[in-house]
Formats: sequence, C-alpha cells, structure tokens
Amino acid sequence: MTDPTCPQTVDLLALLSGHLPPDRADAVEAHVEGCPVCLARAAGLPVENPLVREIRCGLPRAAPVPNELAPLIARLSSLYPTLTSGRLGATPPGGVDDVVRNLAPARGAGELGRLAHYRVLEVIGVGGMGVVFRAEDTTLRRDVALKVMRPRPGRDAAGRAWFLREARAMAGVRHDHIVVVHQVGEEAGQDGRPVPFLAMELLTGEGLDGWLHRVARTPPEWVARIGRQAAAGLAAAHAAGLVHRDVKPANLWLEAPPGWSHDPTETRQLLPAVARVKVLDFGLAVPRAEGAGEIIGTLAYMAPEQLAGAPADARSDLFGLGCVLYELCTGHLPYLKHARAADRPPLCPVRSHAPDVPPEMAALIERMLAESPVARPASARQVEQELARIEPSERPRATPGRSRPRRWHRRSIVIGTAVAATVTLGGAAWVLGAFGRRTPNGPGSTPGDVPTMTQEVLQLEGIQNPVNDIVYLSDDRAVTVDTVGTLSIWDTTTGRPVAKHLVTPNARLLSVAIARDGSQALIGGSKRALVYDLKAETVTAQLALPSTDEVWQVSYVPGGTTALLASLDGTARLWDLASGAVVRTFSCGKQAVWTAAVSPDGRWVATGGGGALRAQSWDYAVRIWDLATGRQVHELTGHTGDVRQLAFTPDSRTVVSGGFDGAVRMWDVVAGKERRTILAHTAFVERVAVLPDGRRALSVGGGQLQQDGQQLITSDVAVRMWDIETGHPLAQWTGHRRGVRTLAVSPNGKQFLTGSDDRTARLWDIP
Repeated sequence: MTDPTCPQTVDLLALLSGHLPPDRADAVEAHVEGCPVCLARAAGLPVENPLVREIRCGLPRAAPVPNELAPLIARLSSLYPTLTSGRLGATPPGGVDDVVRNLAPARGAGELGRLAHYRVLEVIGVGGMGVVFRAEDTTLRRDVALKVMRPRPGRDAAGRAWFLREARAMAGVRHDHIVVVHQVGEEAGQDGRPVPFLAMELLTGEGLDGWLHRVARTPPEWVARIGRQAAAGLAAAHAAGLVHRDVKPANLWLEAPPGWSHDPTETRQLLPAVARVKVLDFGLAVPRAEGAGEIIGTLAYMAPEQLAGAPADARSDLFGLGCVLYELCTGHLPYLKHARAADRPPLCPVRSHAPDVPPEMAALIERMLAESPVARPASARQVEQELARIEPSERPRATPGRSRPRRWHRRSIVIGTAVAATVTLGGAAWVLGAFGRRTPNGPGSTPGDVPTMTQEVLQLEGIQNPVNDIVYLSDDRAVTVDTVGTLSIWDTTTGRPVAKHLVTPNARLLSVAIARDGSQALIGGSKRALVYDLKAETVTAQLALPSTDEVWQVSYVPGGTTALLASLDGTARLWDLASGAVVRTFSCGKQAVWTAAVSPDGRWVATGGGGALRAQSWDYAVRIWDLATGRQVHELTGHTGDVRQLAFTPDSRTVVSGGFDGAVRMWDVVAGKERRTILAHTAFVERVAVLPDGRRALSVGGGQLQQDGQQLITSDVAVRMWDIETGHPLAQWTGHRRGVRTLAVSPNGKQFLTGSDDRTARLWDIP
C-alpha cells in the first residue's frame, strides 16, 4: 500500500521532467529509490501532459492553427514552456534532455547520439522510467525501437532491476501477439553509470487507445478479432508465469500488415479489421509469486483485487481485457476511475449500451468483469477460444470486398490516411470513413448503392464566421446566426444577404427559430434566450439564465405564444413569451440537454442530450414528455453517445434522433419503442431533419480533426438521406471541407441548406 509519506504524483512528474527544485528533488529521489511502490508509480507516469502533446506535437508544422484555438494554445504554452512545438523528431522534446545528454556523442548527420552499437535517430515515446527512440542497429542494419532508462531512476540497483525485469519479461516470451525484444543490455553513459536499454521490433500501426479516441463504438466482429488476439498473447505470457497487471488500450498495439500503408486509400480497410494485435509494455509484469500489497496499474482497468492490494494473477489480466472489450463495444469504460472497488457502481450490461453485440459476446465480457476472480473465465486461453467461436468464420482480409463476415452486417469503410506510428506512441493516424453503415435491424449498403451529389446549387455570399444555425423563412428566404452574434437574412435564389443584424456583439448565437408570420426571431445563446423583432431591429423579450448555462436549441410551440428552450443545465424550459415567465420545466437530471423538439400537433416534447458536461453521467436517453402536464411518458435508450438533435415527423408519431455514436434512430412516440437504428456516419451525427413528406430524413456528420502528415482534414461530413420506413439510404451530398454544424430543409422539401466550420453555407437540391 502507498504510505502517507510517499510523494504526491505531481512531485513524481516534476522529478521525472526535471522541474522539481534541487533540494526537493533529492528528497523525493531518495524516497523513490527505497520504495518499490513509488518506483512502480513512477514507471507508469507519462512525462508530458496528454492534451498539450496532442495540440502541440500531434499537428504537423504545415497545418495552420485555427484562430479560435490560438488563445488556448498560447495559454497552454505558457503553462508548459518546456514542451517544444512541432512533432517529435530529431530535436528532443522537453523531458528527454537528460537521456539524450547521457548518450555517446553523435557521429553523423541526423543522429541524436550513440548507445552501444545503435545510432539513436529520434524520439518516438516518453515514459516515466524511460524514453523510446527510433534507432539503427549498425550490426544488423535494421531499425529498432530502443528503450533507454532515465539517468535518475537508473542510478540505483533497484531502479535498474525494475527496468531490466521488464526487458527479461518481454524477451522471455516469443509469440505472434507479444512485441519482440531483440536485445537487453547495459552500456556506460556519459555520467559513467550503467545505462540499461532494450531493443525491440519497430512496429507500424497505432495503439488501440488511438483508435478509441476517434470512434464512438467498434463493430462487434472487430472487437472479437482484437480480443481473441490479445487473449492469445496474454495466454502465452501466463504460460511463462507472468502476469501483465496493466492491460489497457495503450498497451495493445494494432500492427499494420505488410504493404497496407501502400495500398490505395480508397480501397484500404480500417486498421482494426486487418491488424495483428501485439501486447506491449510488460513494465508492471511480475512473476506470479510477487506483487502482494502493491497497488500498481491503471485504475479504470484494474481488477478489484488489485485495488485492494491483494496479489494479482492471470484472472486480473482478464478483468483488464474485459474492460477493454467493454469499452470497444459500448464506447464507455465499465467503471470510472474510482480508487476503491467499493465505490464502483453495478456494471451496466453491455447490450443496454450496444444492443447489436451478440448475446454470447456480451455474456463473456460480463464474466470477465466479475468482481470475484473465481467467477471469471478460468484462463486467457479459454477467452481466446470463446472469442474464436464468436468471431465470424470468414475473417477480414487485407483486400476489401472479397471475403465478408457472415454473422454481422459490416461497415464498408475504408481508411484515408497512412499510419506510420511506432511502439509506445499511439494515435499517429486518423480515420477517414467513406459512406457505409452497419444496421442491426436493416439491410447493409455500399458507397455505390446511392447517388452522390458533389456540387451545391450555390453558396451564401460573404460568410465570414461559422454558422451555428439555419432556418427557413420561406422557400426563397433563410435566416442564419453565427459565432459573433450576427443574425442574417438571405435570398436563397441568389445567395446574397438581404439584411444583417448584430444582435449580441461578440457573443455567439447558438440557435434560431422564426415566428410563423416571419416578424420575429427566437434566439438561443450563452446565458440567455431572447426574442428579436426583425423589422424594428430590437430585442423585445429576454430570459436571463445562470452564467454557466447555454441554450442550444429553440423552437416555437404551435400557437406561437410559448417557446421551448433546450439548455445545458439539464432542463428544457417552456417560456411564456407574453409574460416572460418560465411556465414549465422538463428536468432531465444530470443530462446536459442539447436538443428539445415539440411535435407538430403540440402534444409531445422530446428531449435528448448526454453526459458530456456532467461528470460521471452516461445518460444518453431520449425522453418523451406530455406538453400539457409536464409528465415524462417514455425514456428511450439505445444511443451510446450524446444525442445532438431530434426531429418529429409531420404526423407526430415518430421522432428521429442523431447522436455522437454515429447513429440515426427512429422512435415510435406513442408506443415508446425504437423502430429502427441506422449507423449512418463513421464519425458523429450533428444534425437530423425530416422532410415535409414525412417519409425521408436527412442526417449530417459533424466531422473531426485528422492528420495525414500534411494538413488537417475532416471525416465523414456528408449529408445523407434515408427512407424512414425501411432505413435504406437514398442519396448523399459531399463538398464541405470541415464539420457541418447545422441543416435546414425548405418548406417545399425541394432544397436544403447546410452551415459548416469551413465558413460556408451551401444550398443543395433534393432529388
């Protein structure tokens, strides 16, 4: 157990990164040298702040910094001045200088230094105990990943023994699903002390944590494939008498198959469908007889017995792998980072988040997450065998379109960027998805099945700031609100502005609705909702909100005397426009309410949102309320990410929802049941709209930042049209370069408008 005299984590981080004052550094170092628990804690600490590393090191030098991010990056730079800009490369980043200085001098261009017979070329990973370099083995003429121990923890025998134990653990197991260690050794450093190192195979691909950062959920067939391989690697380690004790996405590597990065991007499959999984980083691995009393690992993936300080065994690794598989299937960790097992809430069943997961897979994952080790599967080999039976009989091949799994409909997805990451440095590639989907209760589709429109009718002229919302006044007039407080009226036959109103200077407007007679605009924004008279150009009513609140969607209730406001404080409010009073509140608890809609017949209110702004809340339900009484009628679950927008059909019997899980769902309002799920976008769904005929719906992807080595690109920002009754795709529109924020359909159903982060608003024809 950790002693009260042990240094805080912030002190360990400061020690390892060279930021601790000398007198304090000596005291902390002396403690760590004599404390196995703190030595283990230091081994697992990252030296760099992950957010800073993503913002400052993850973007290529050529990529321009968006104006809205400049103040944030400047602030982060001032907080972390030792971090260098640009990517990790020939110039050592902050926190590795001590290691580089201890190398033998460089002998040629492009070198950082020498260690034994290795030319050290660039930094590819930074950890608490060591730094990983790309290096050249001058004897065998091959590139390797060279892990070198830091000078401070390497000064004493205990620290070197810990480092070399990892090396021996990894080198002692030869298996297709465990990273290969070529050499373990020590070499005198510039300070005269031994420098332990290990040379490993240099892997291409990315860490599983990089994949999880970009997607809401992973198709079940891929989860089975990844889990089977990881279990096989763990089974080999367990057979050698080793327990990993820190199984998590960052320690599972997706190795790209030979030639994969050279395949055409338009036909190449996503990496999880074809990668070989490698288990990494046995830095916390110990022989089974050791380890009692030490709490070592990553809390969110740690078995209850580890949290209690009891000895860990092979079944503890199965718990960690179960956490990984649960996260892949559902998009959530099974437990948050509670420090005590007693603080963990009851496990939410896998299929309550992801109903498309096969029952036998869900049952296996839940057994792996059993509180008692006795209730878990007996061995990693058993998990491997069970997943092999669940995995589709025809496994994906490197060439797409030839051999497809039979047990699930598969997404026809291709990857759009090359992946060139190395061991211990994940997330070097970002995903670009083509039009494809997996529908648990509907037929599949491929990109060639539907017409694609790439040319808009026109663009609205003079857009200077991102458009947050669009609404039609009439078939030839539309209204937009933007990020700097401007409301604009446009002629949609010419694309030219008719009028512009600076409603709230320098305060963003988030949502807008127009009164039936076109005289007033209902506007939502930060800290307020207001009514703006378009003719008098003045605010006629205003509802002040708490300073932390924002109104993300507004709509007029049929009749026009009241308005519905969706806000992030967990409520939807019914606002009487004449009196200015809130006459009814629909409370959604801890759920941040992103969207609220009123049915055309004025009977129902639908709300949706998520837990993004409410810590430890995973509430992604769509709720149906009786407008007259305020009573909740139905709570509809199925989304596994925040619900971003809701739209009723004209008959008020169906509500369509879109969310961060990439899904579009159709719900029967009266029966309170889900009618259909369409996994419509490979990123997330930002907006949905129902056409006036009530038979078709539109969805649009919000996109995400990506990296292709040259510039930032975005993912799956197409607009797609779906048949509400069958779920079949009917058409798609592409053209925006960045995420689309808003979508509006003309009253006659013949055209629609989109507003994007690329600072354009575009008009499209509907076939």
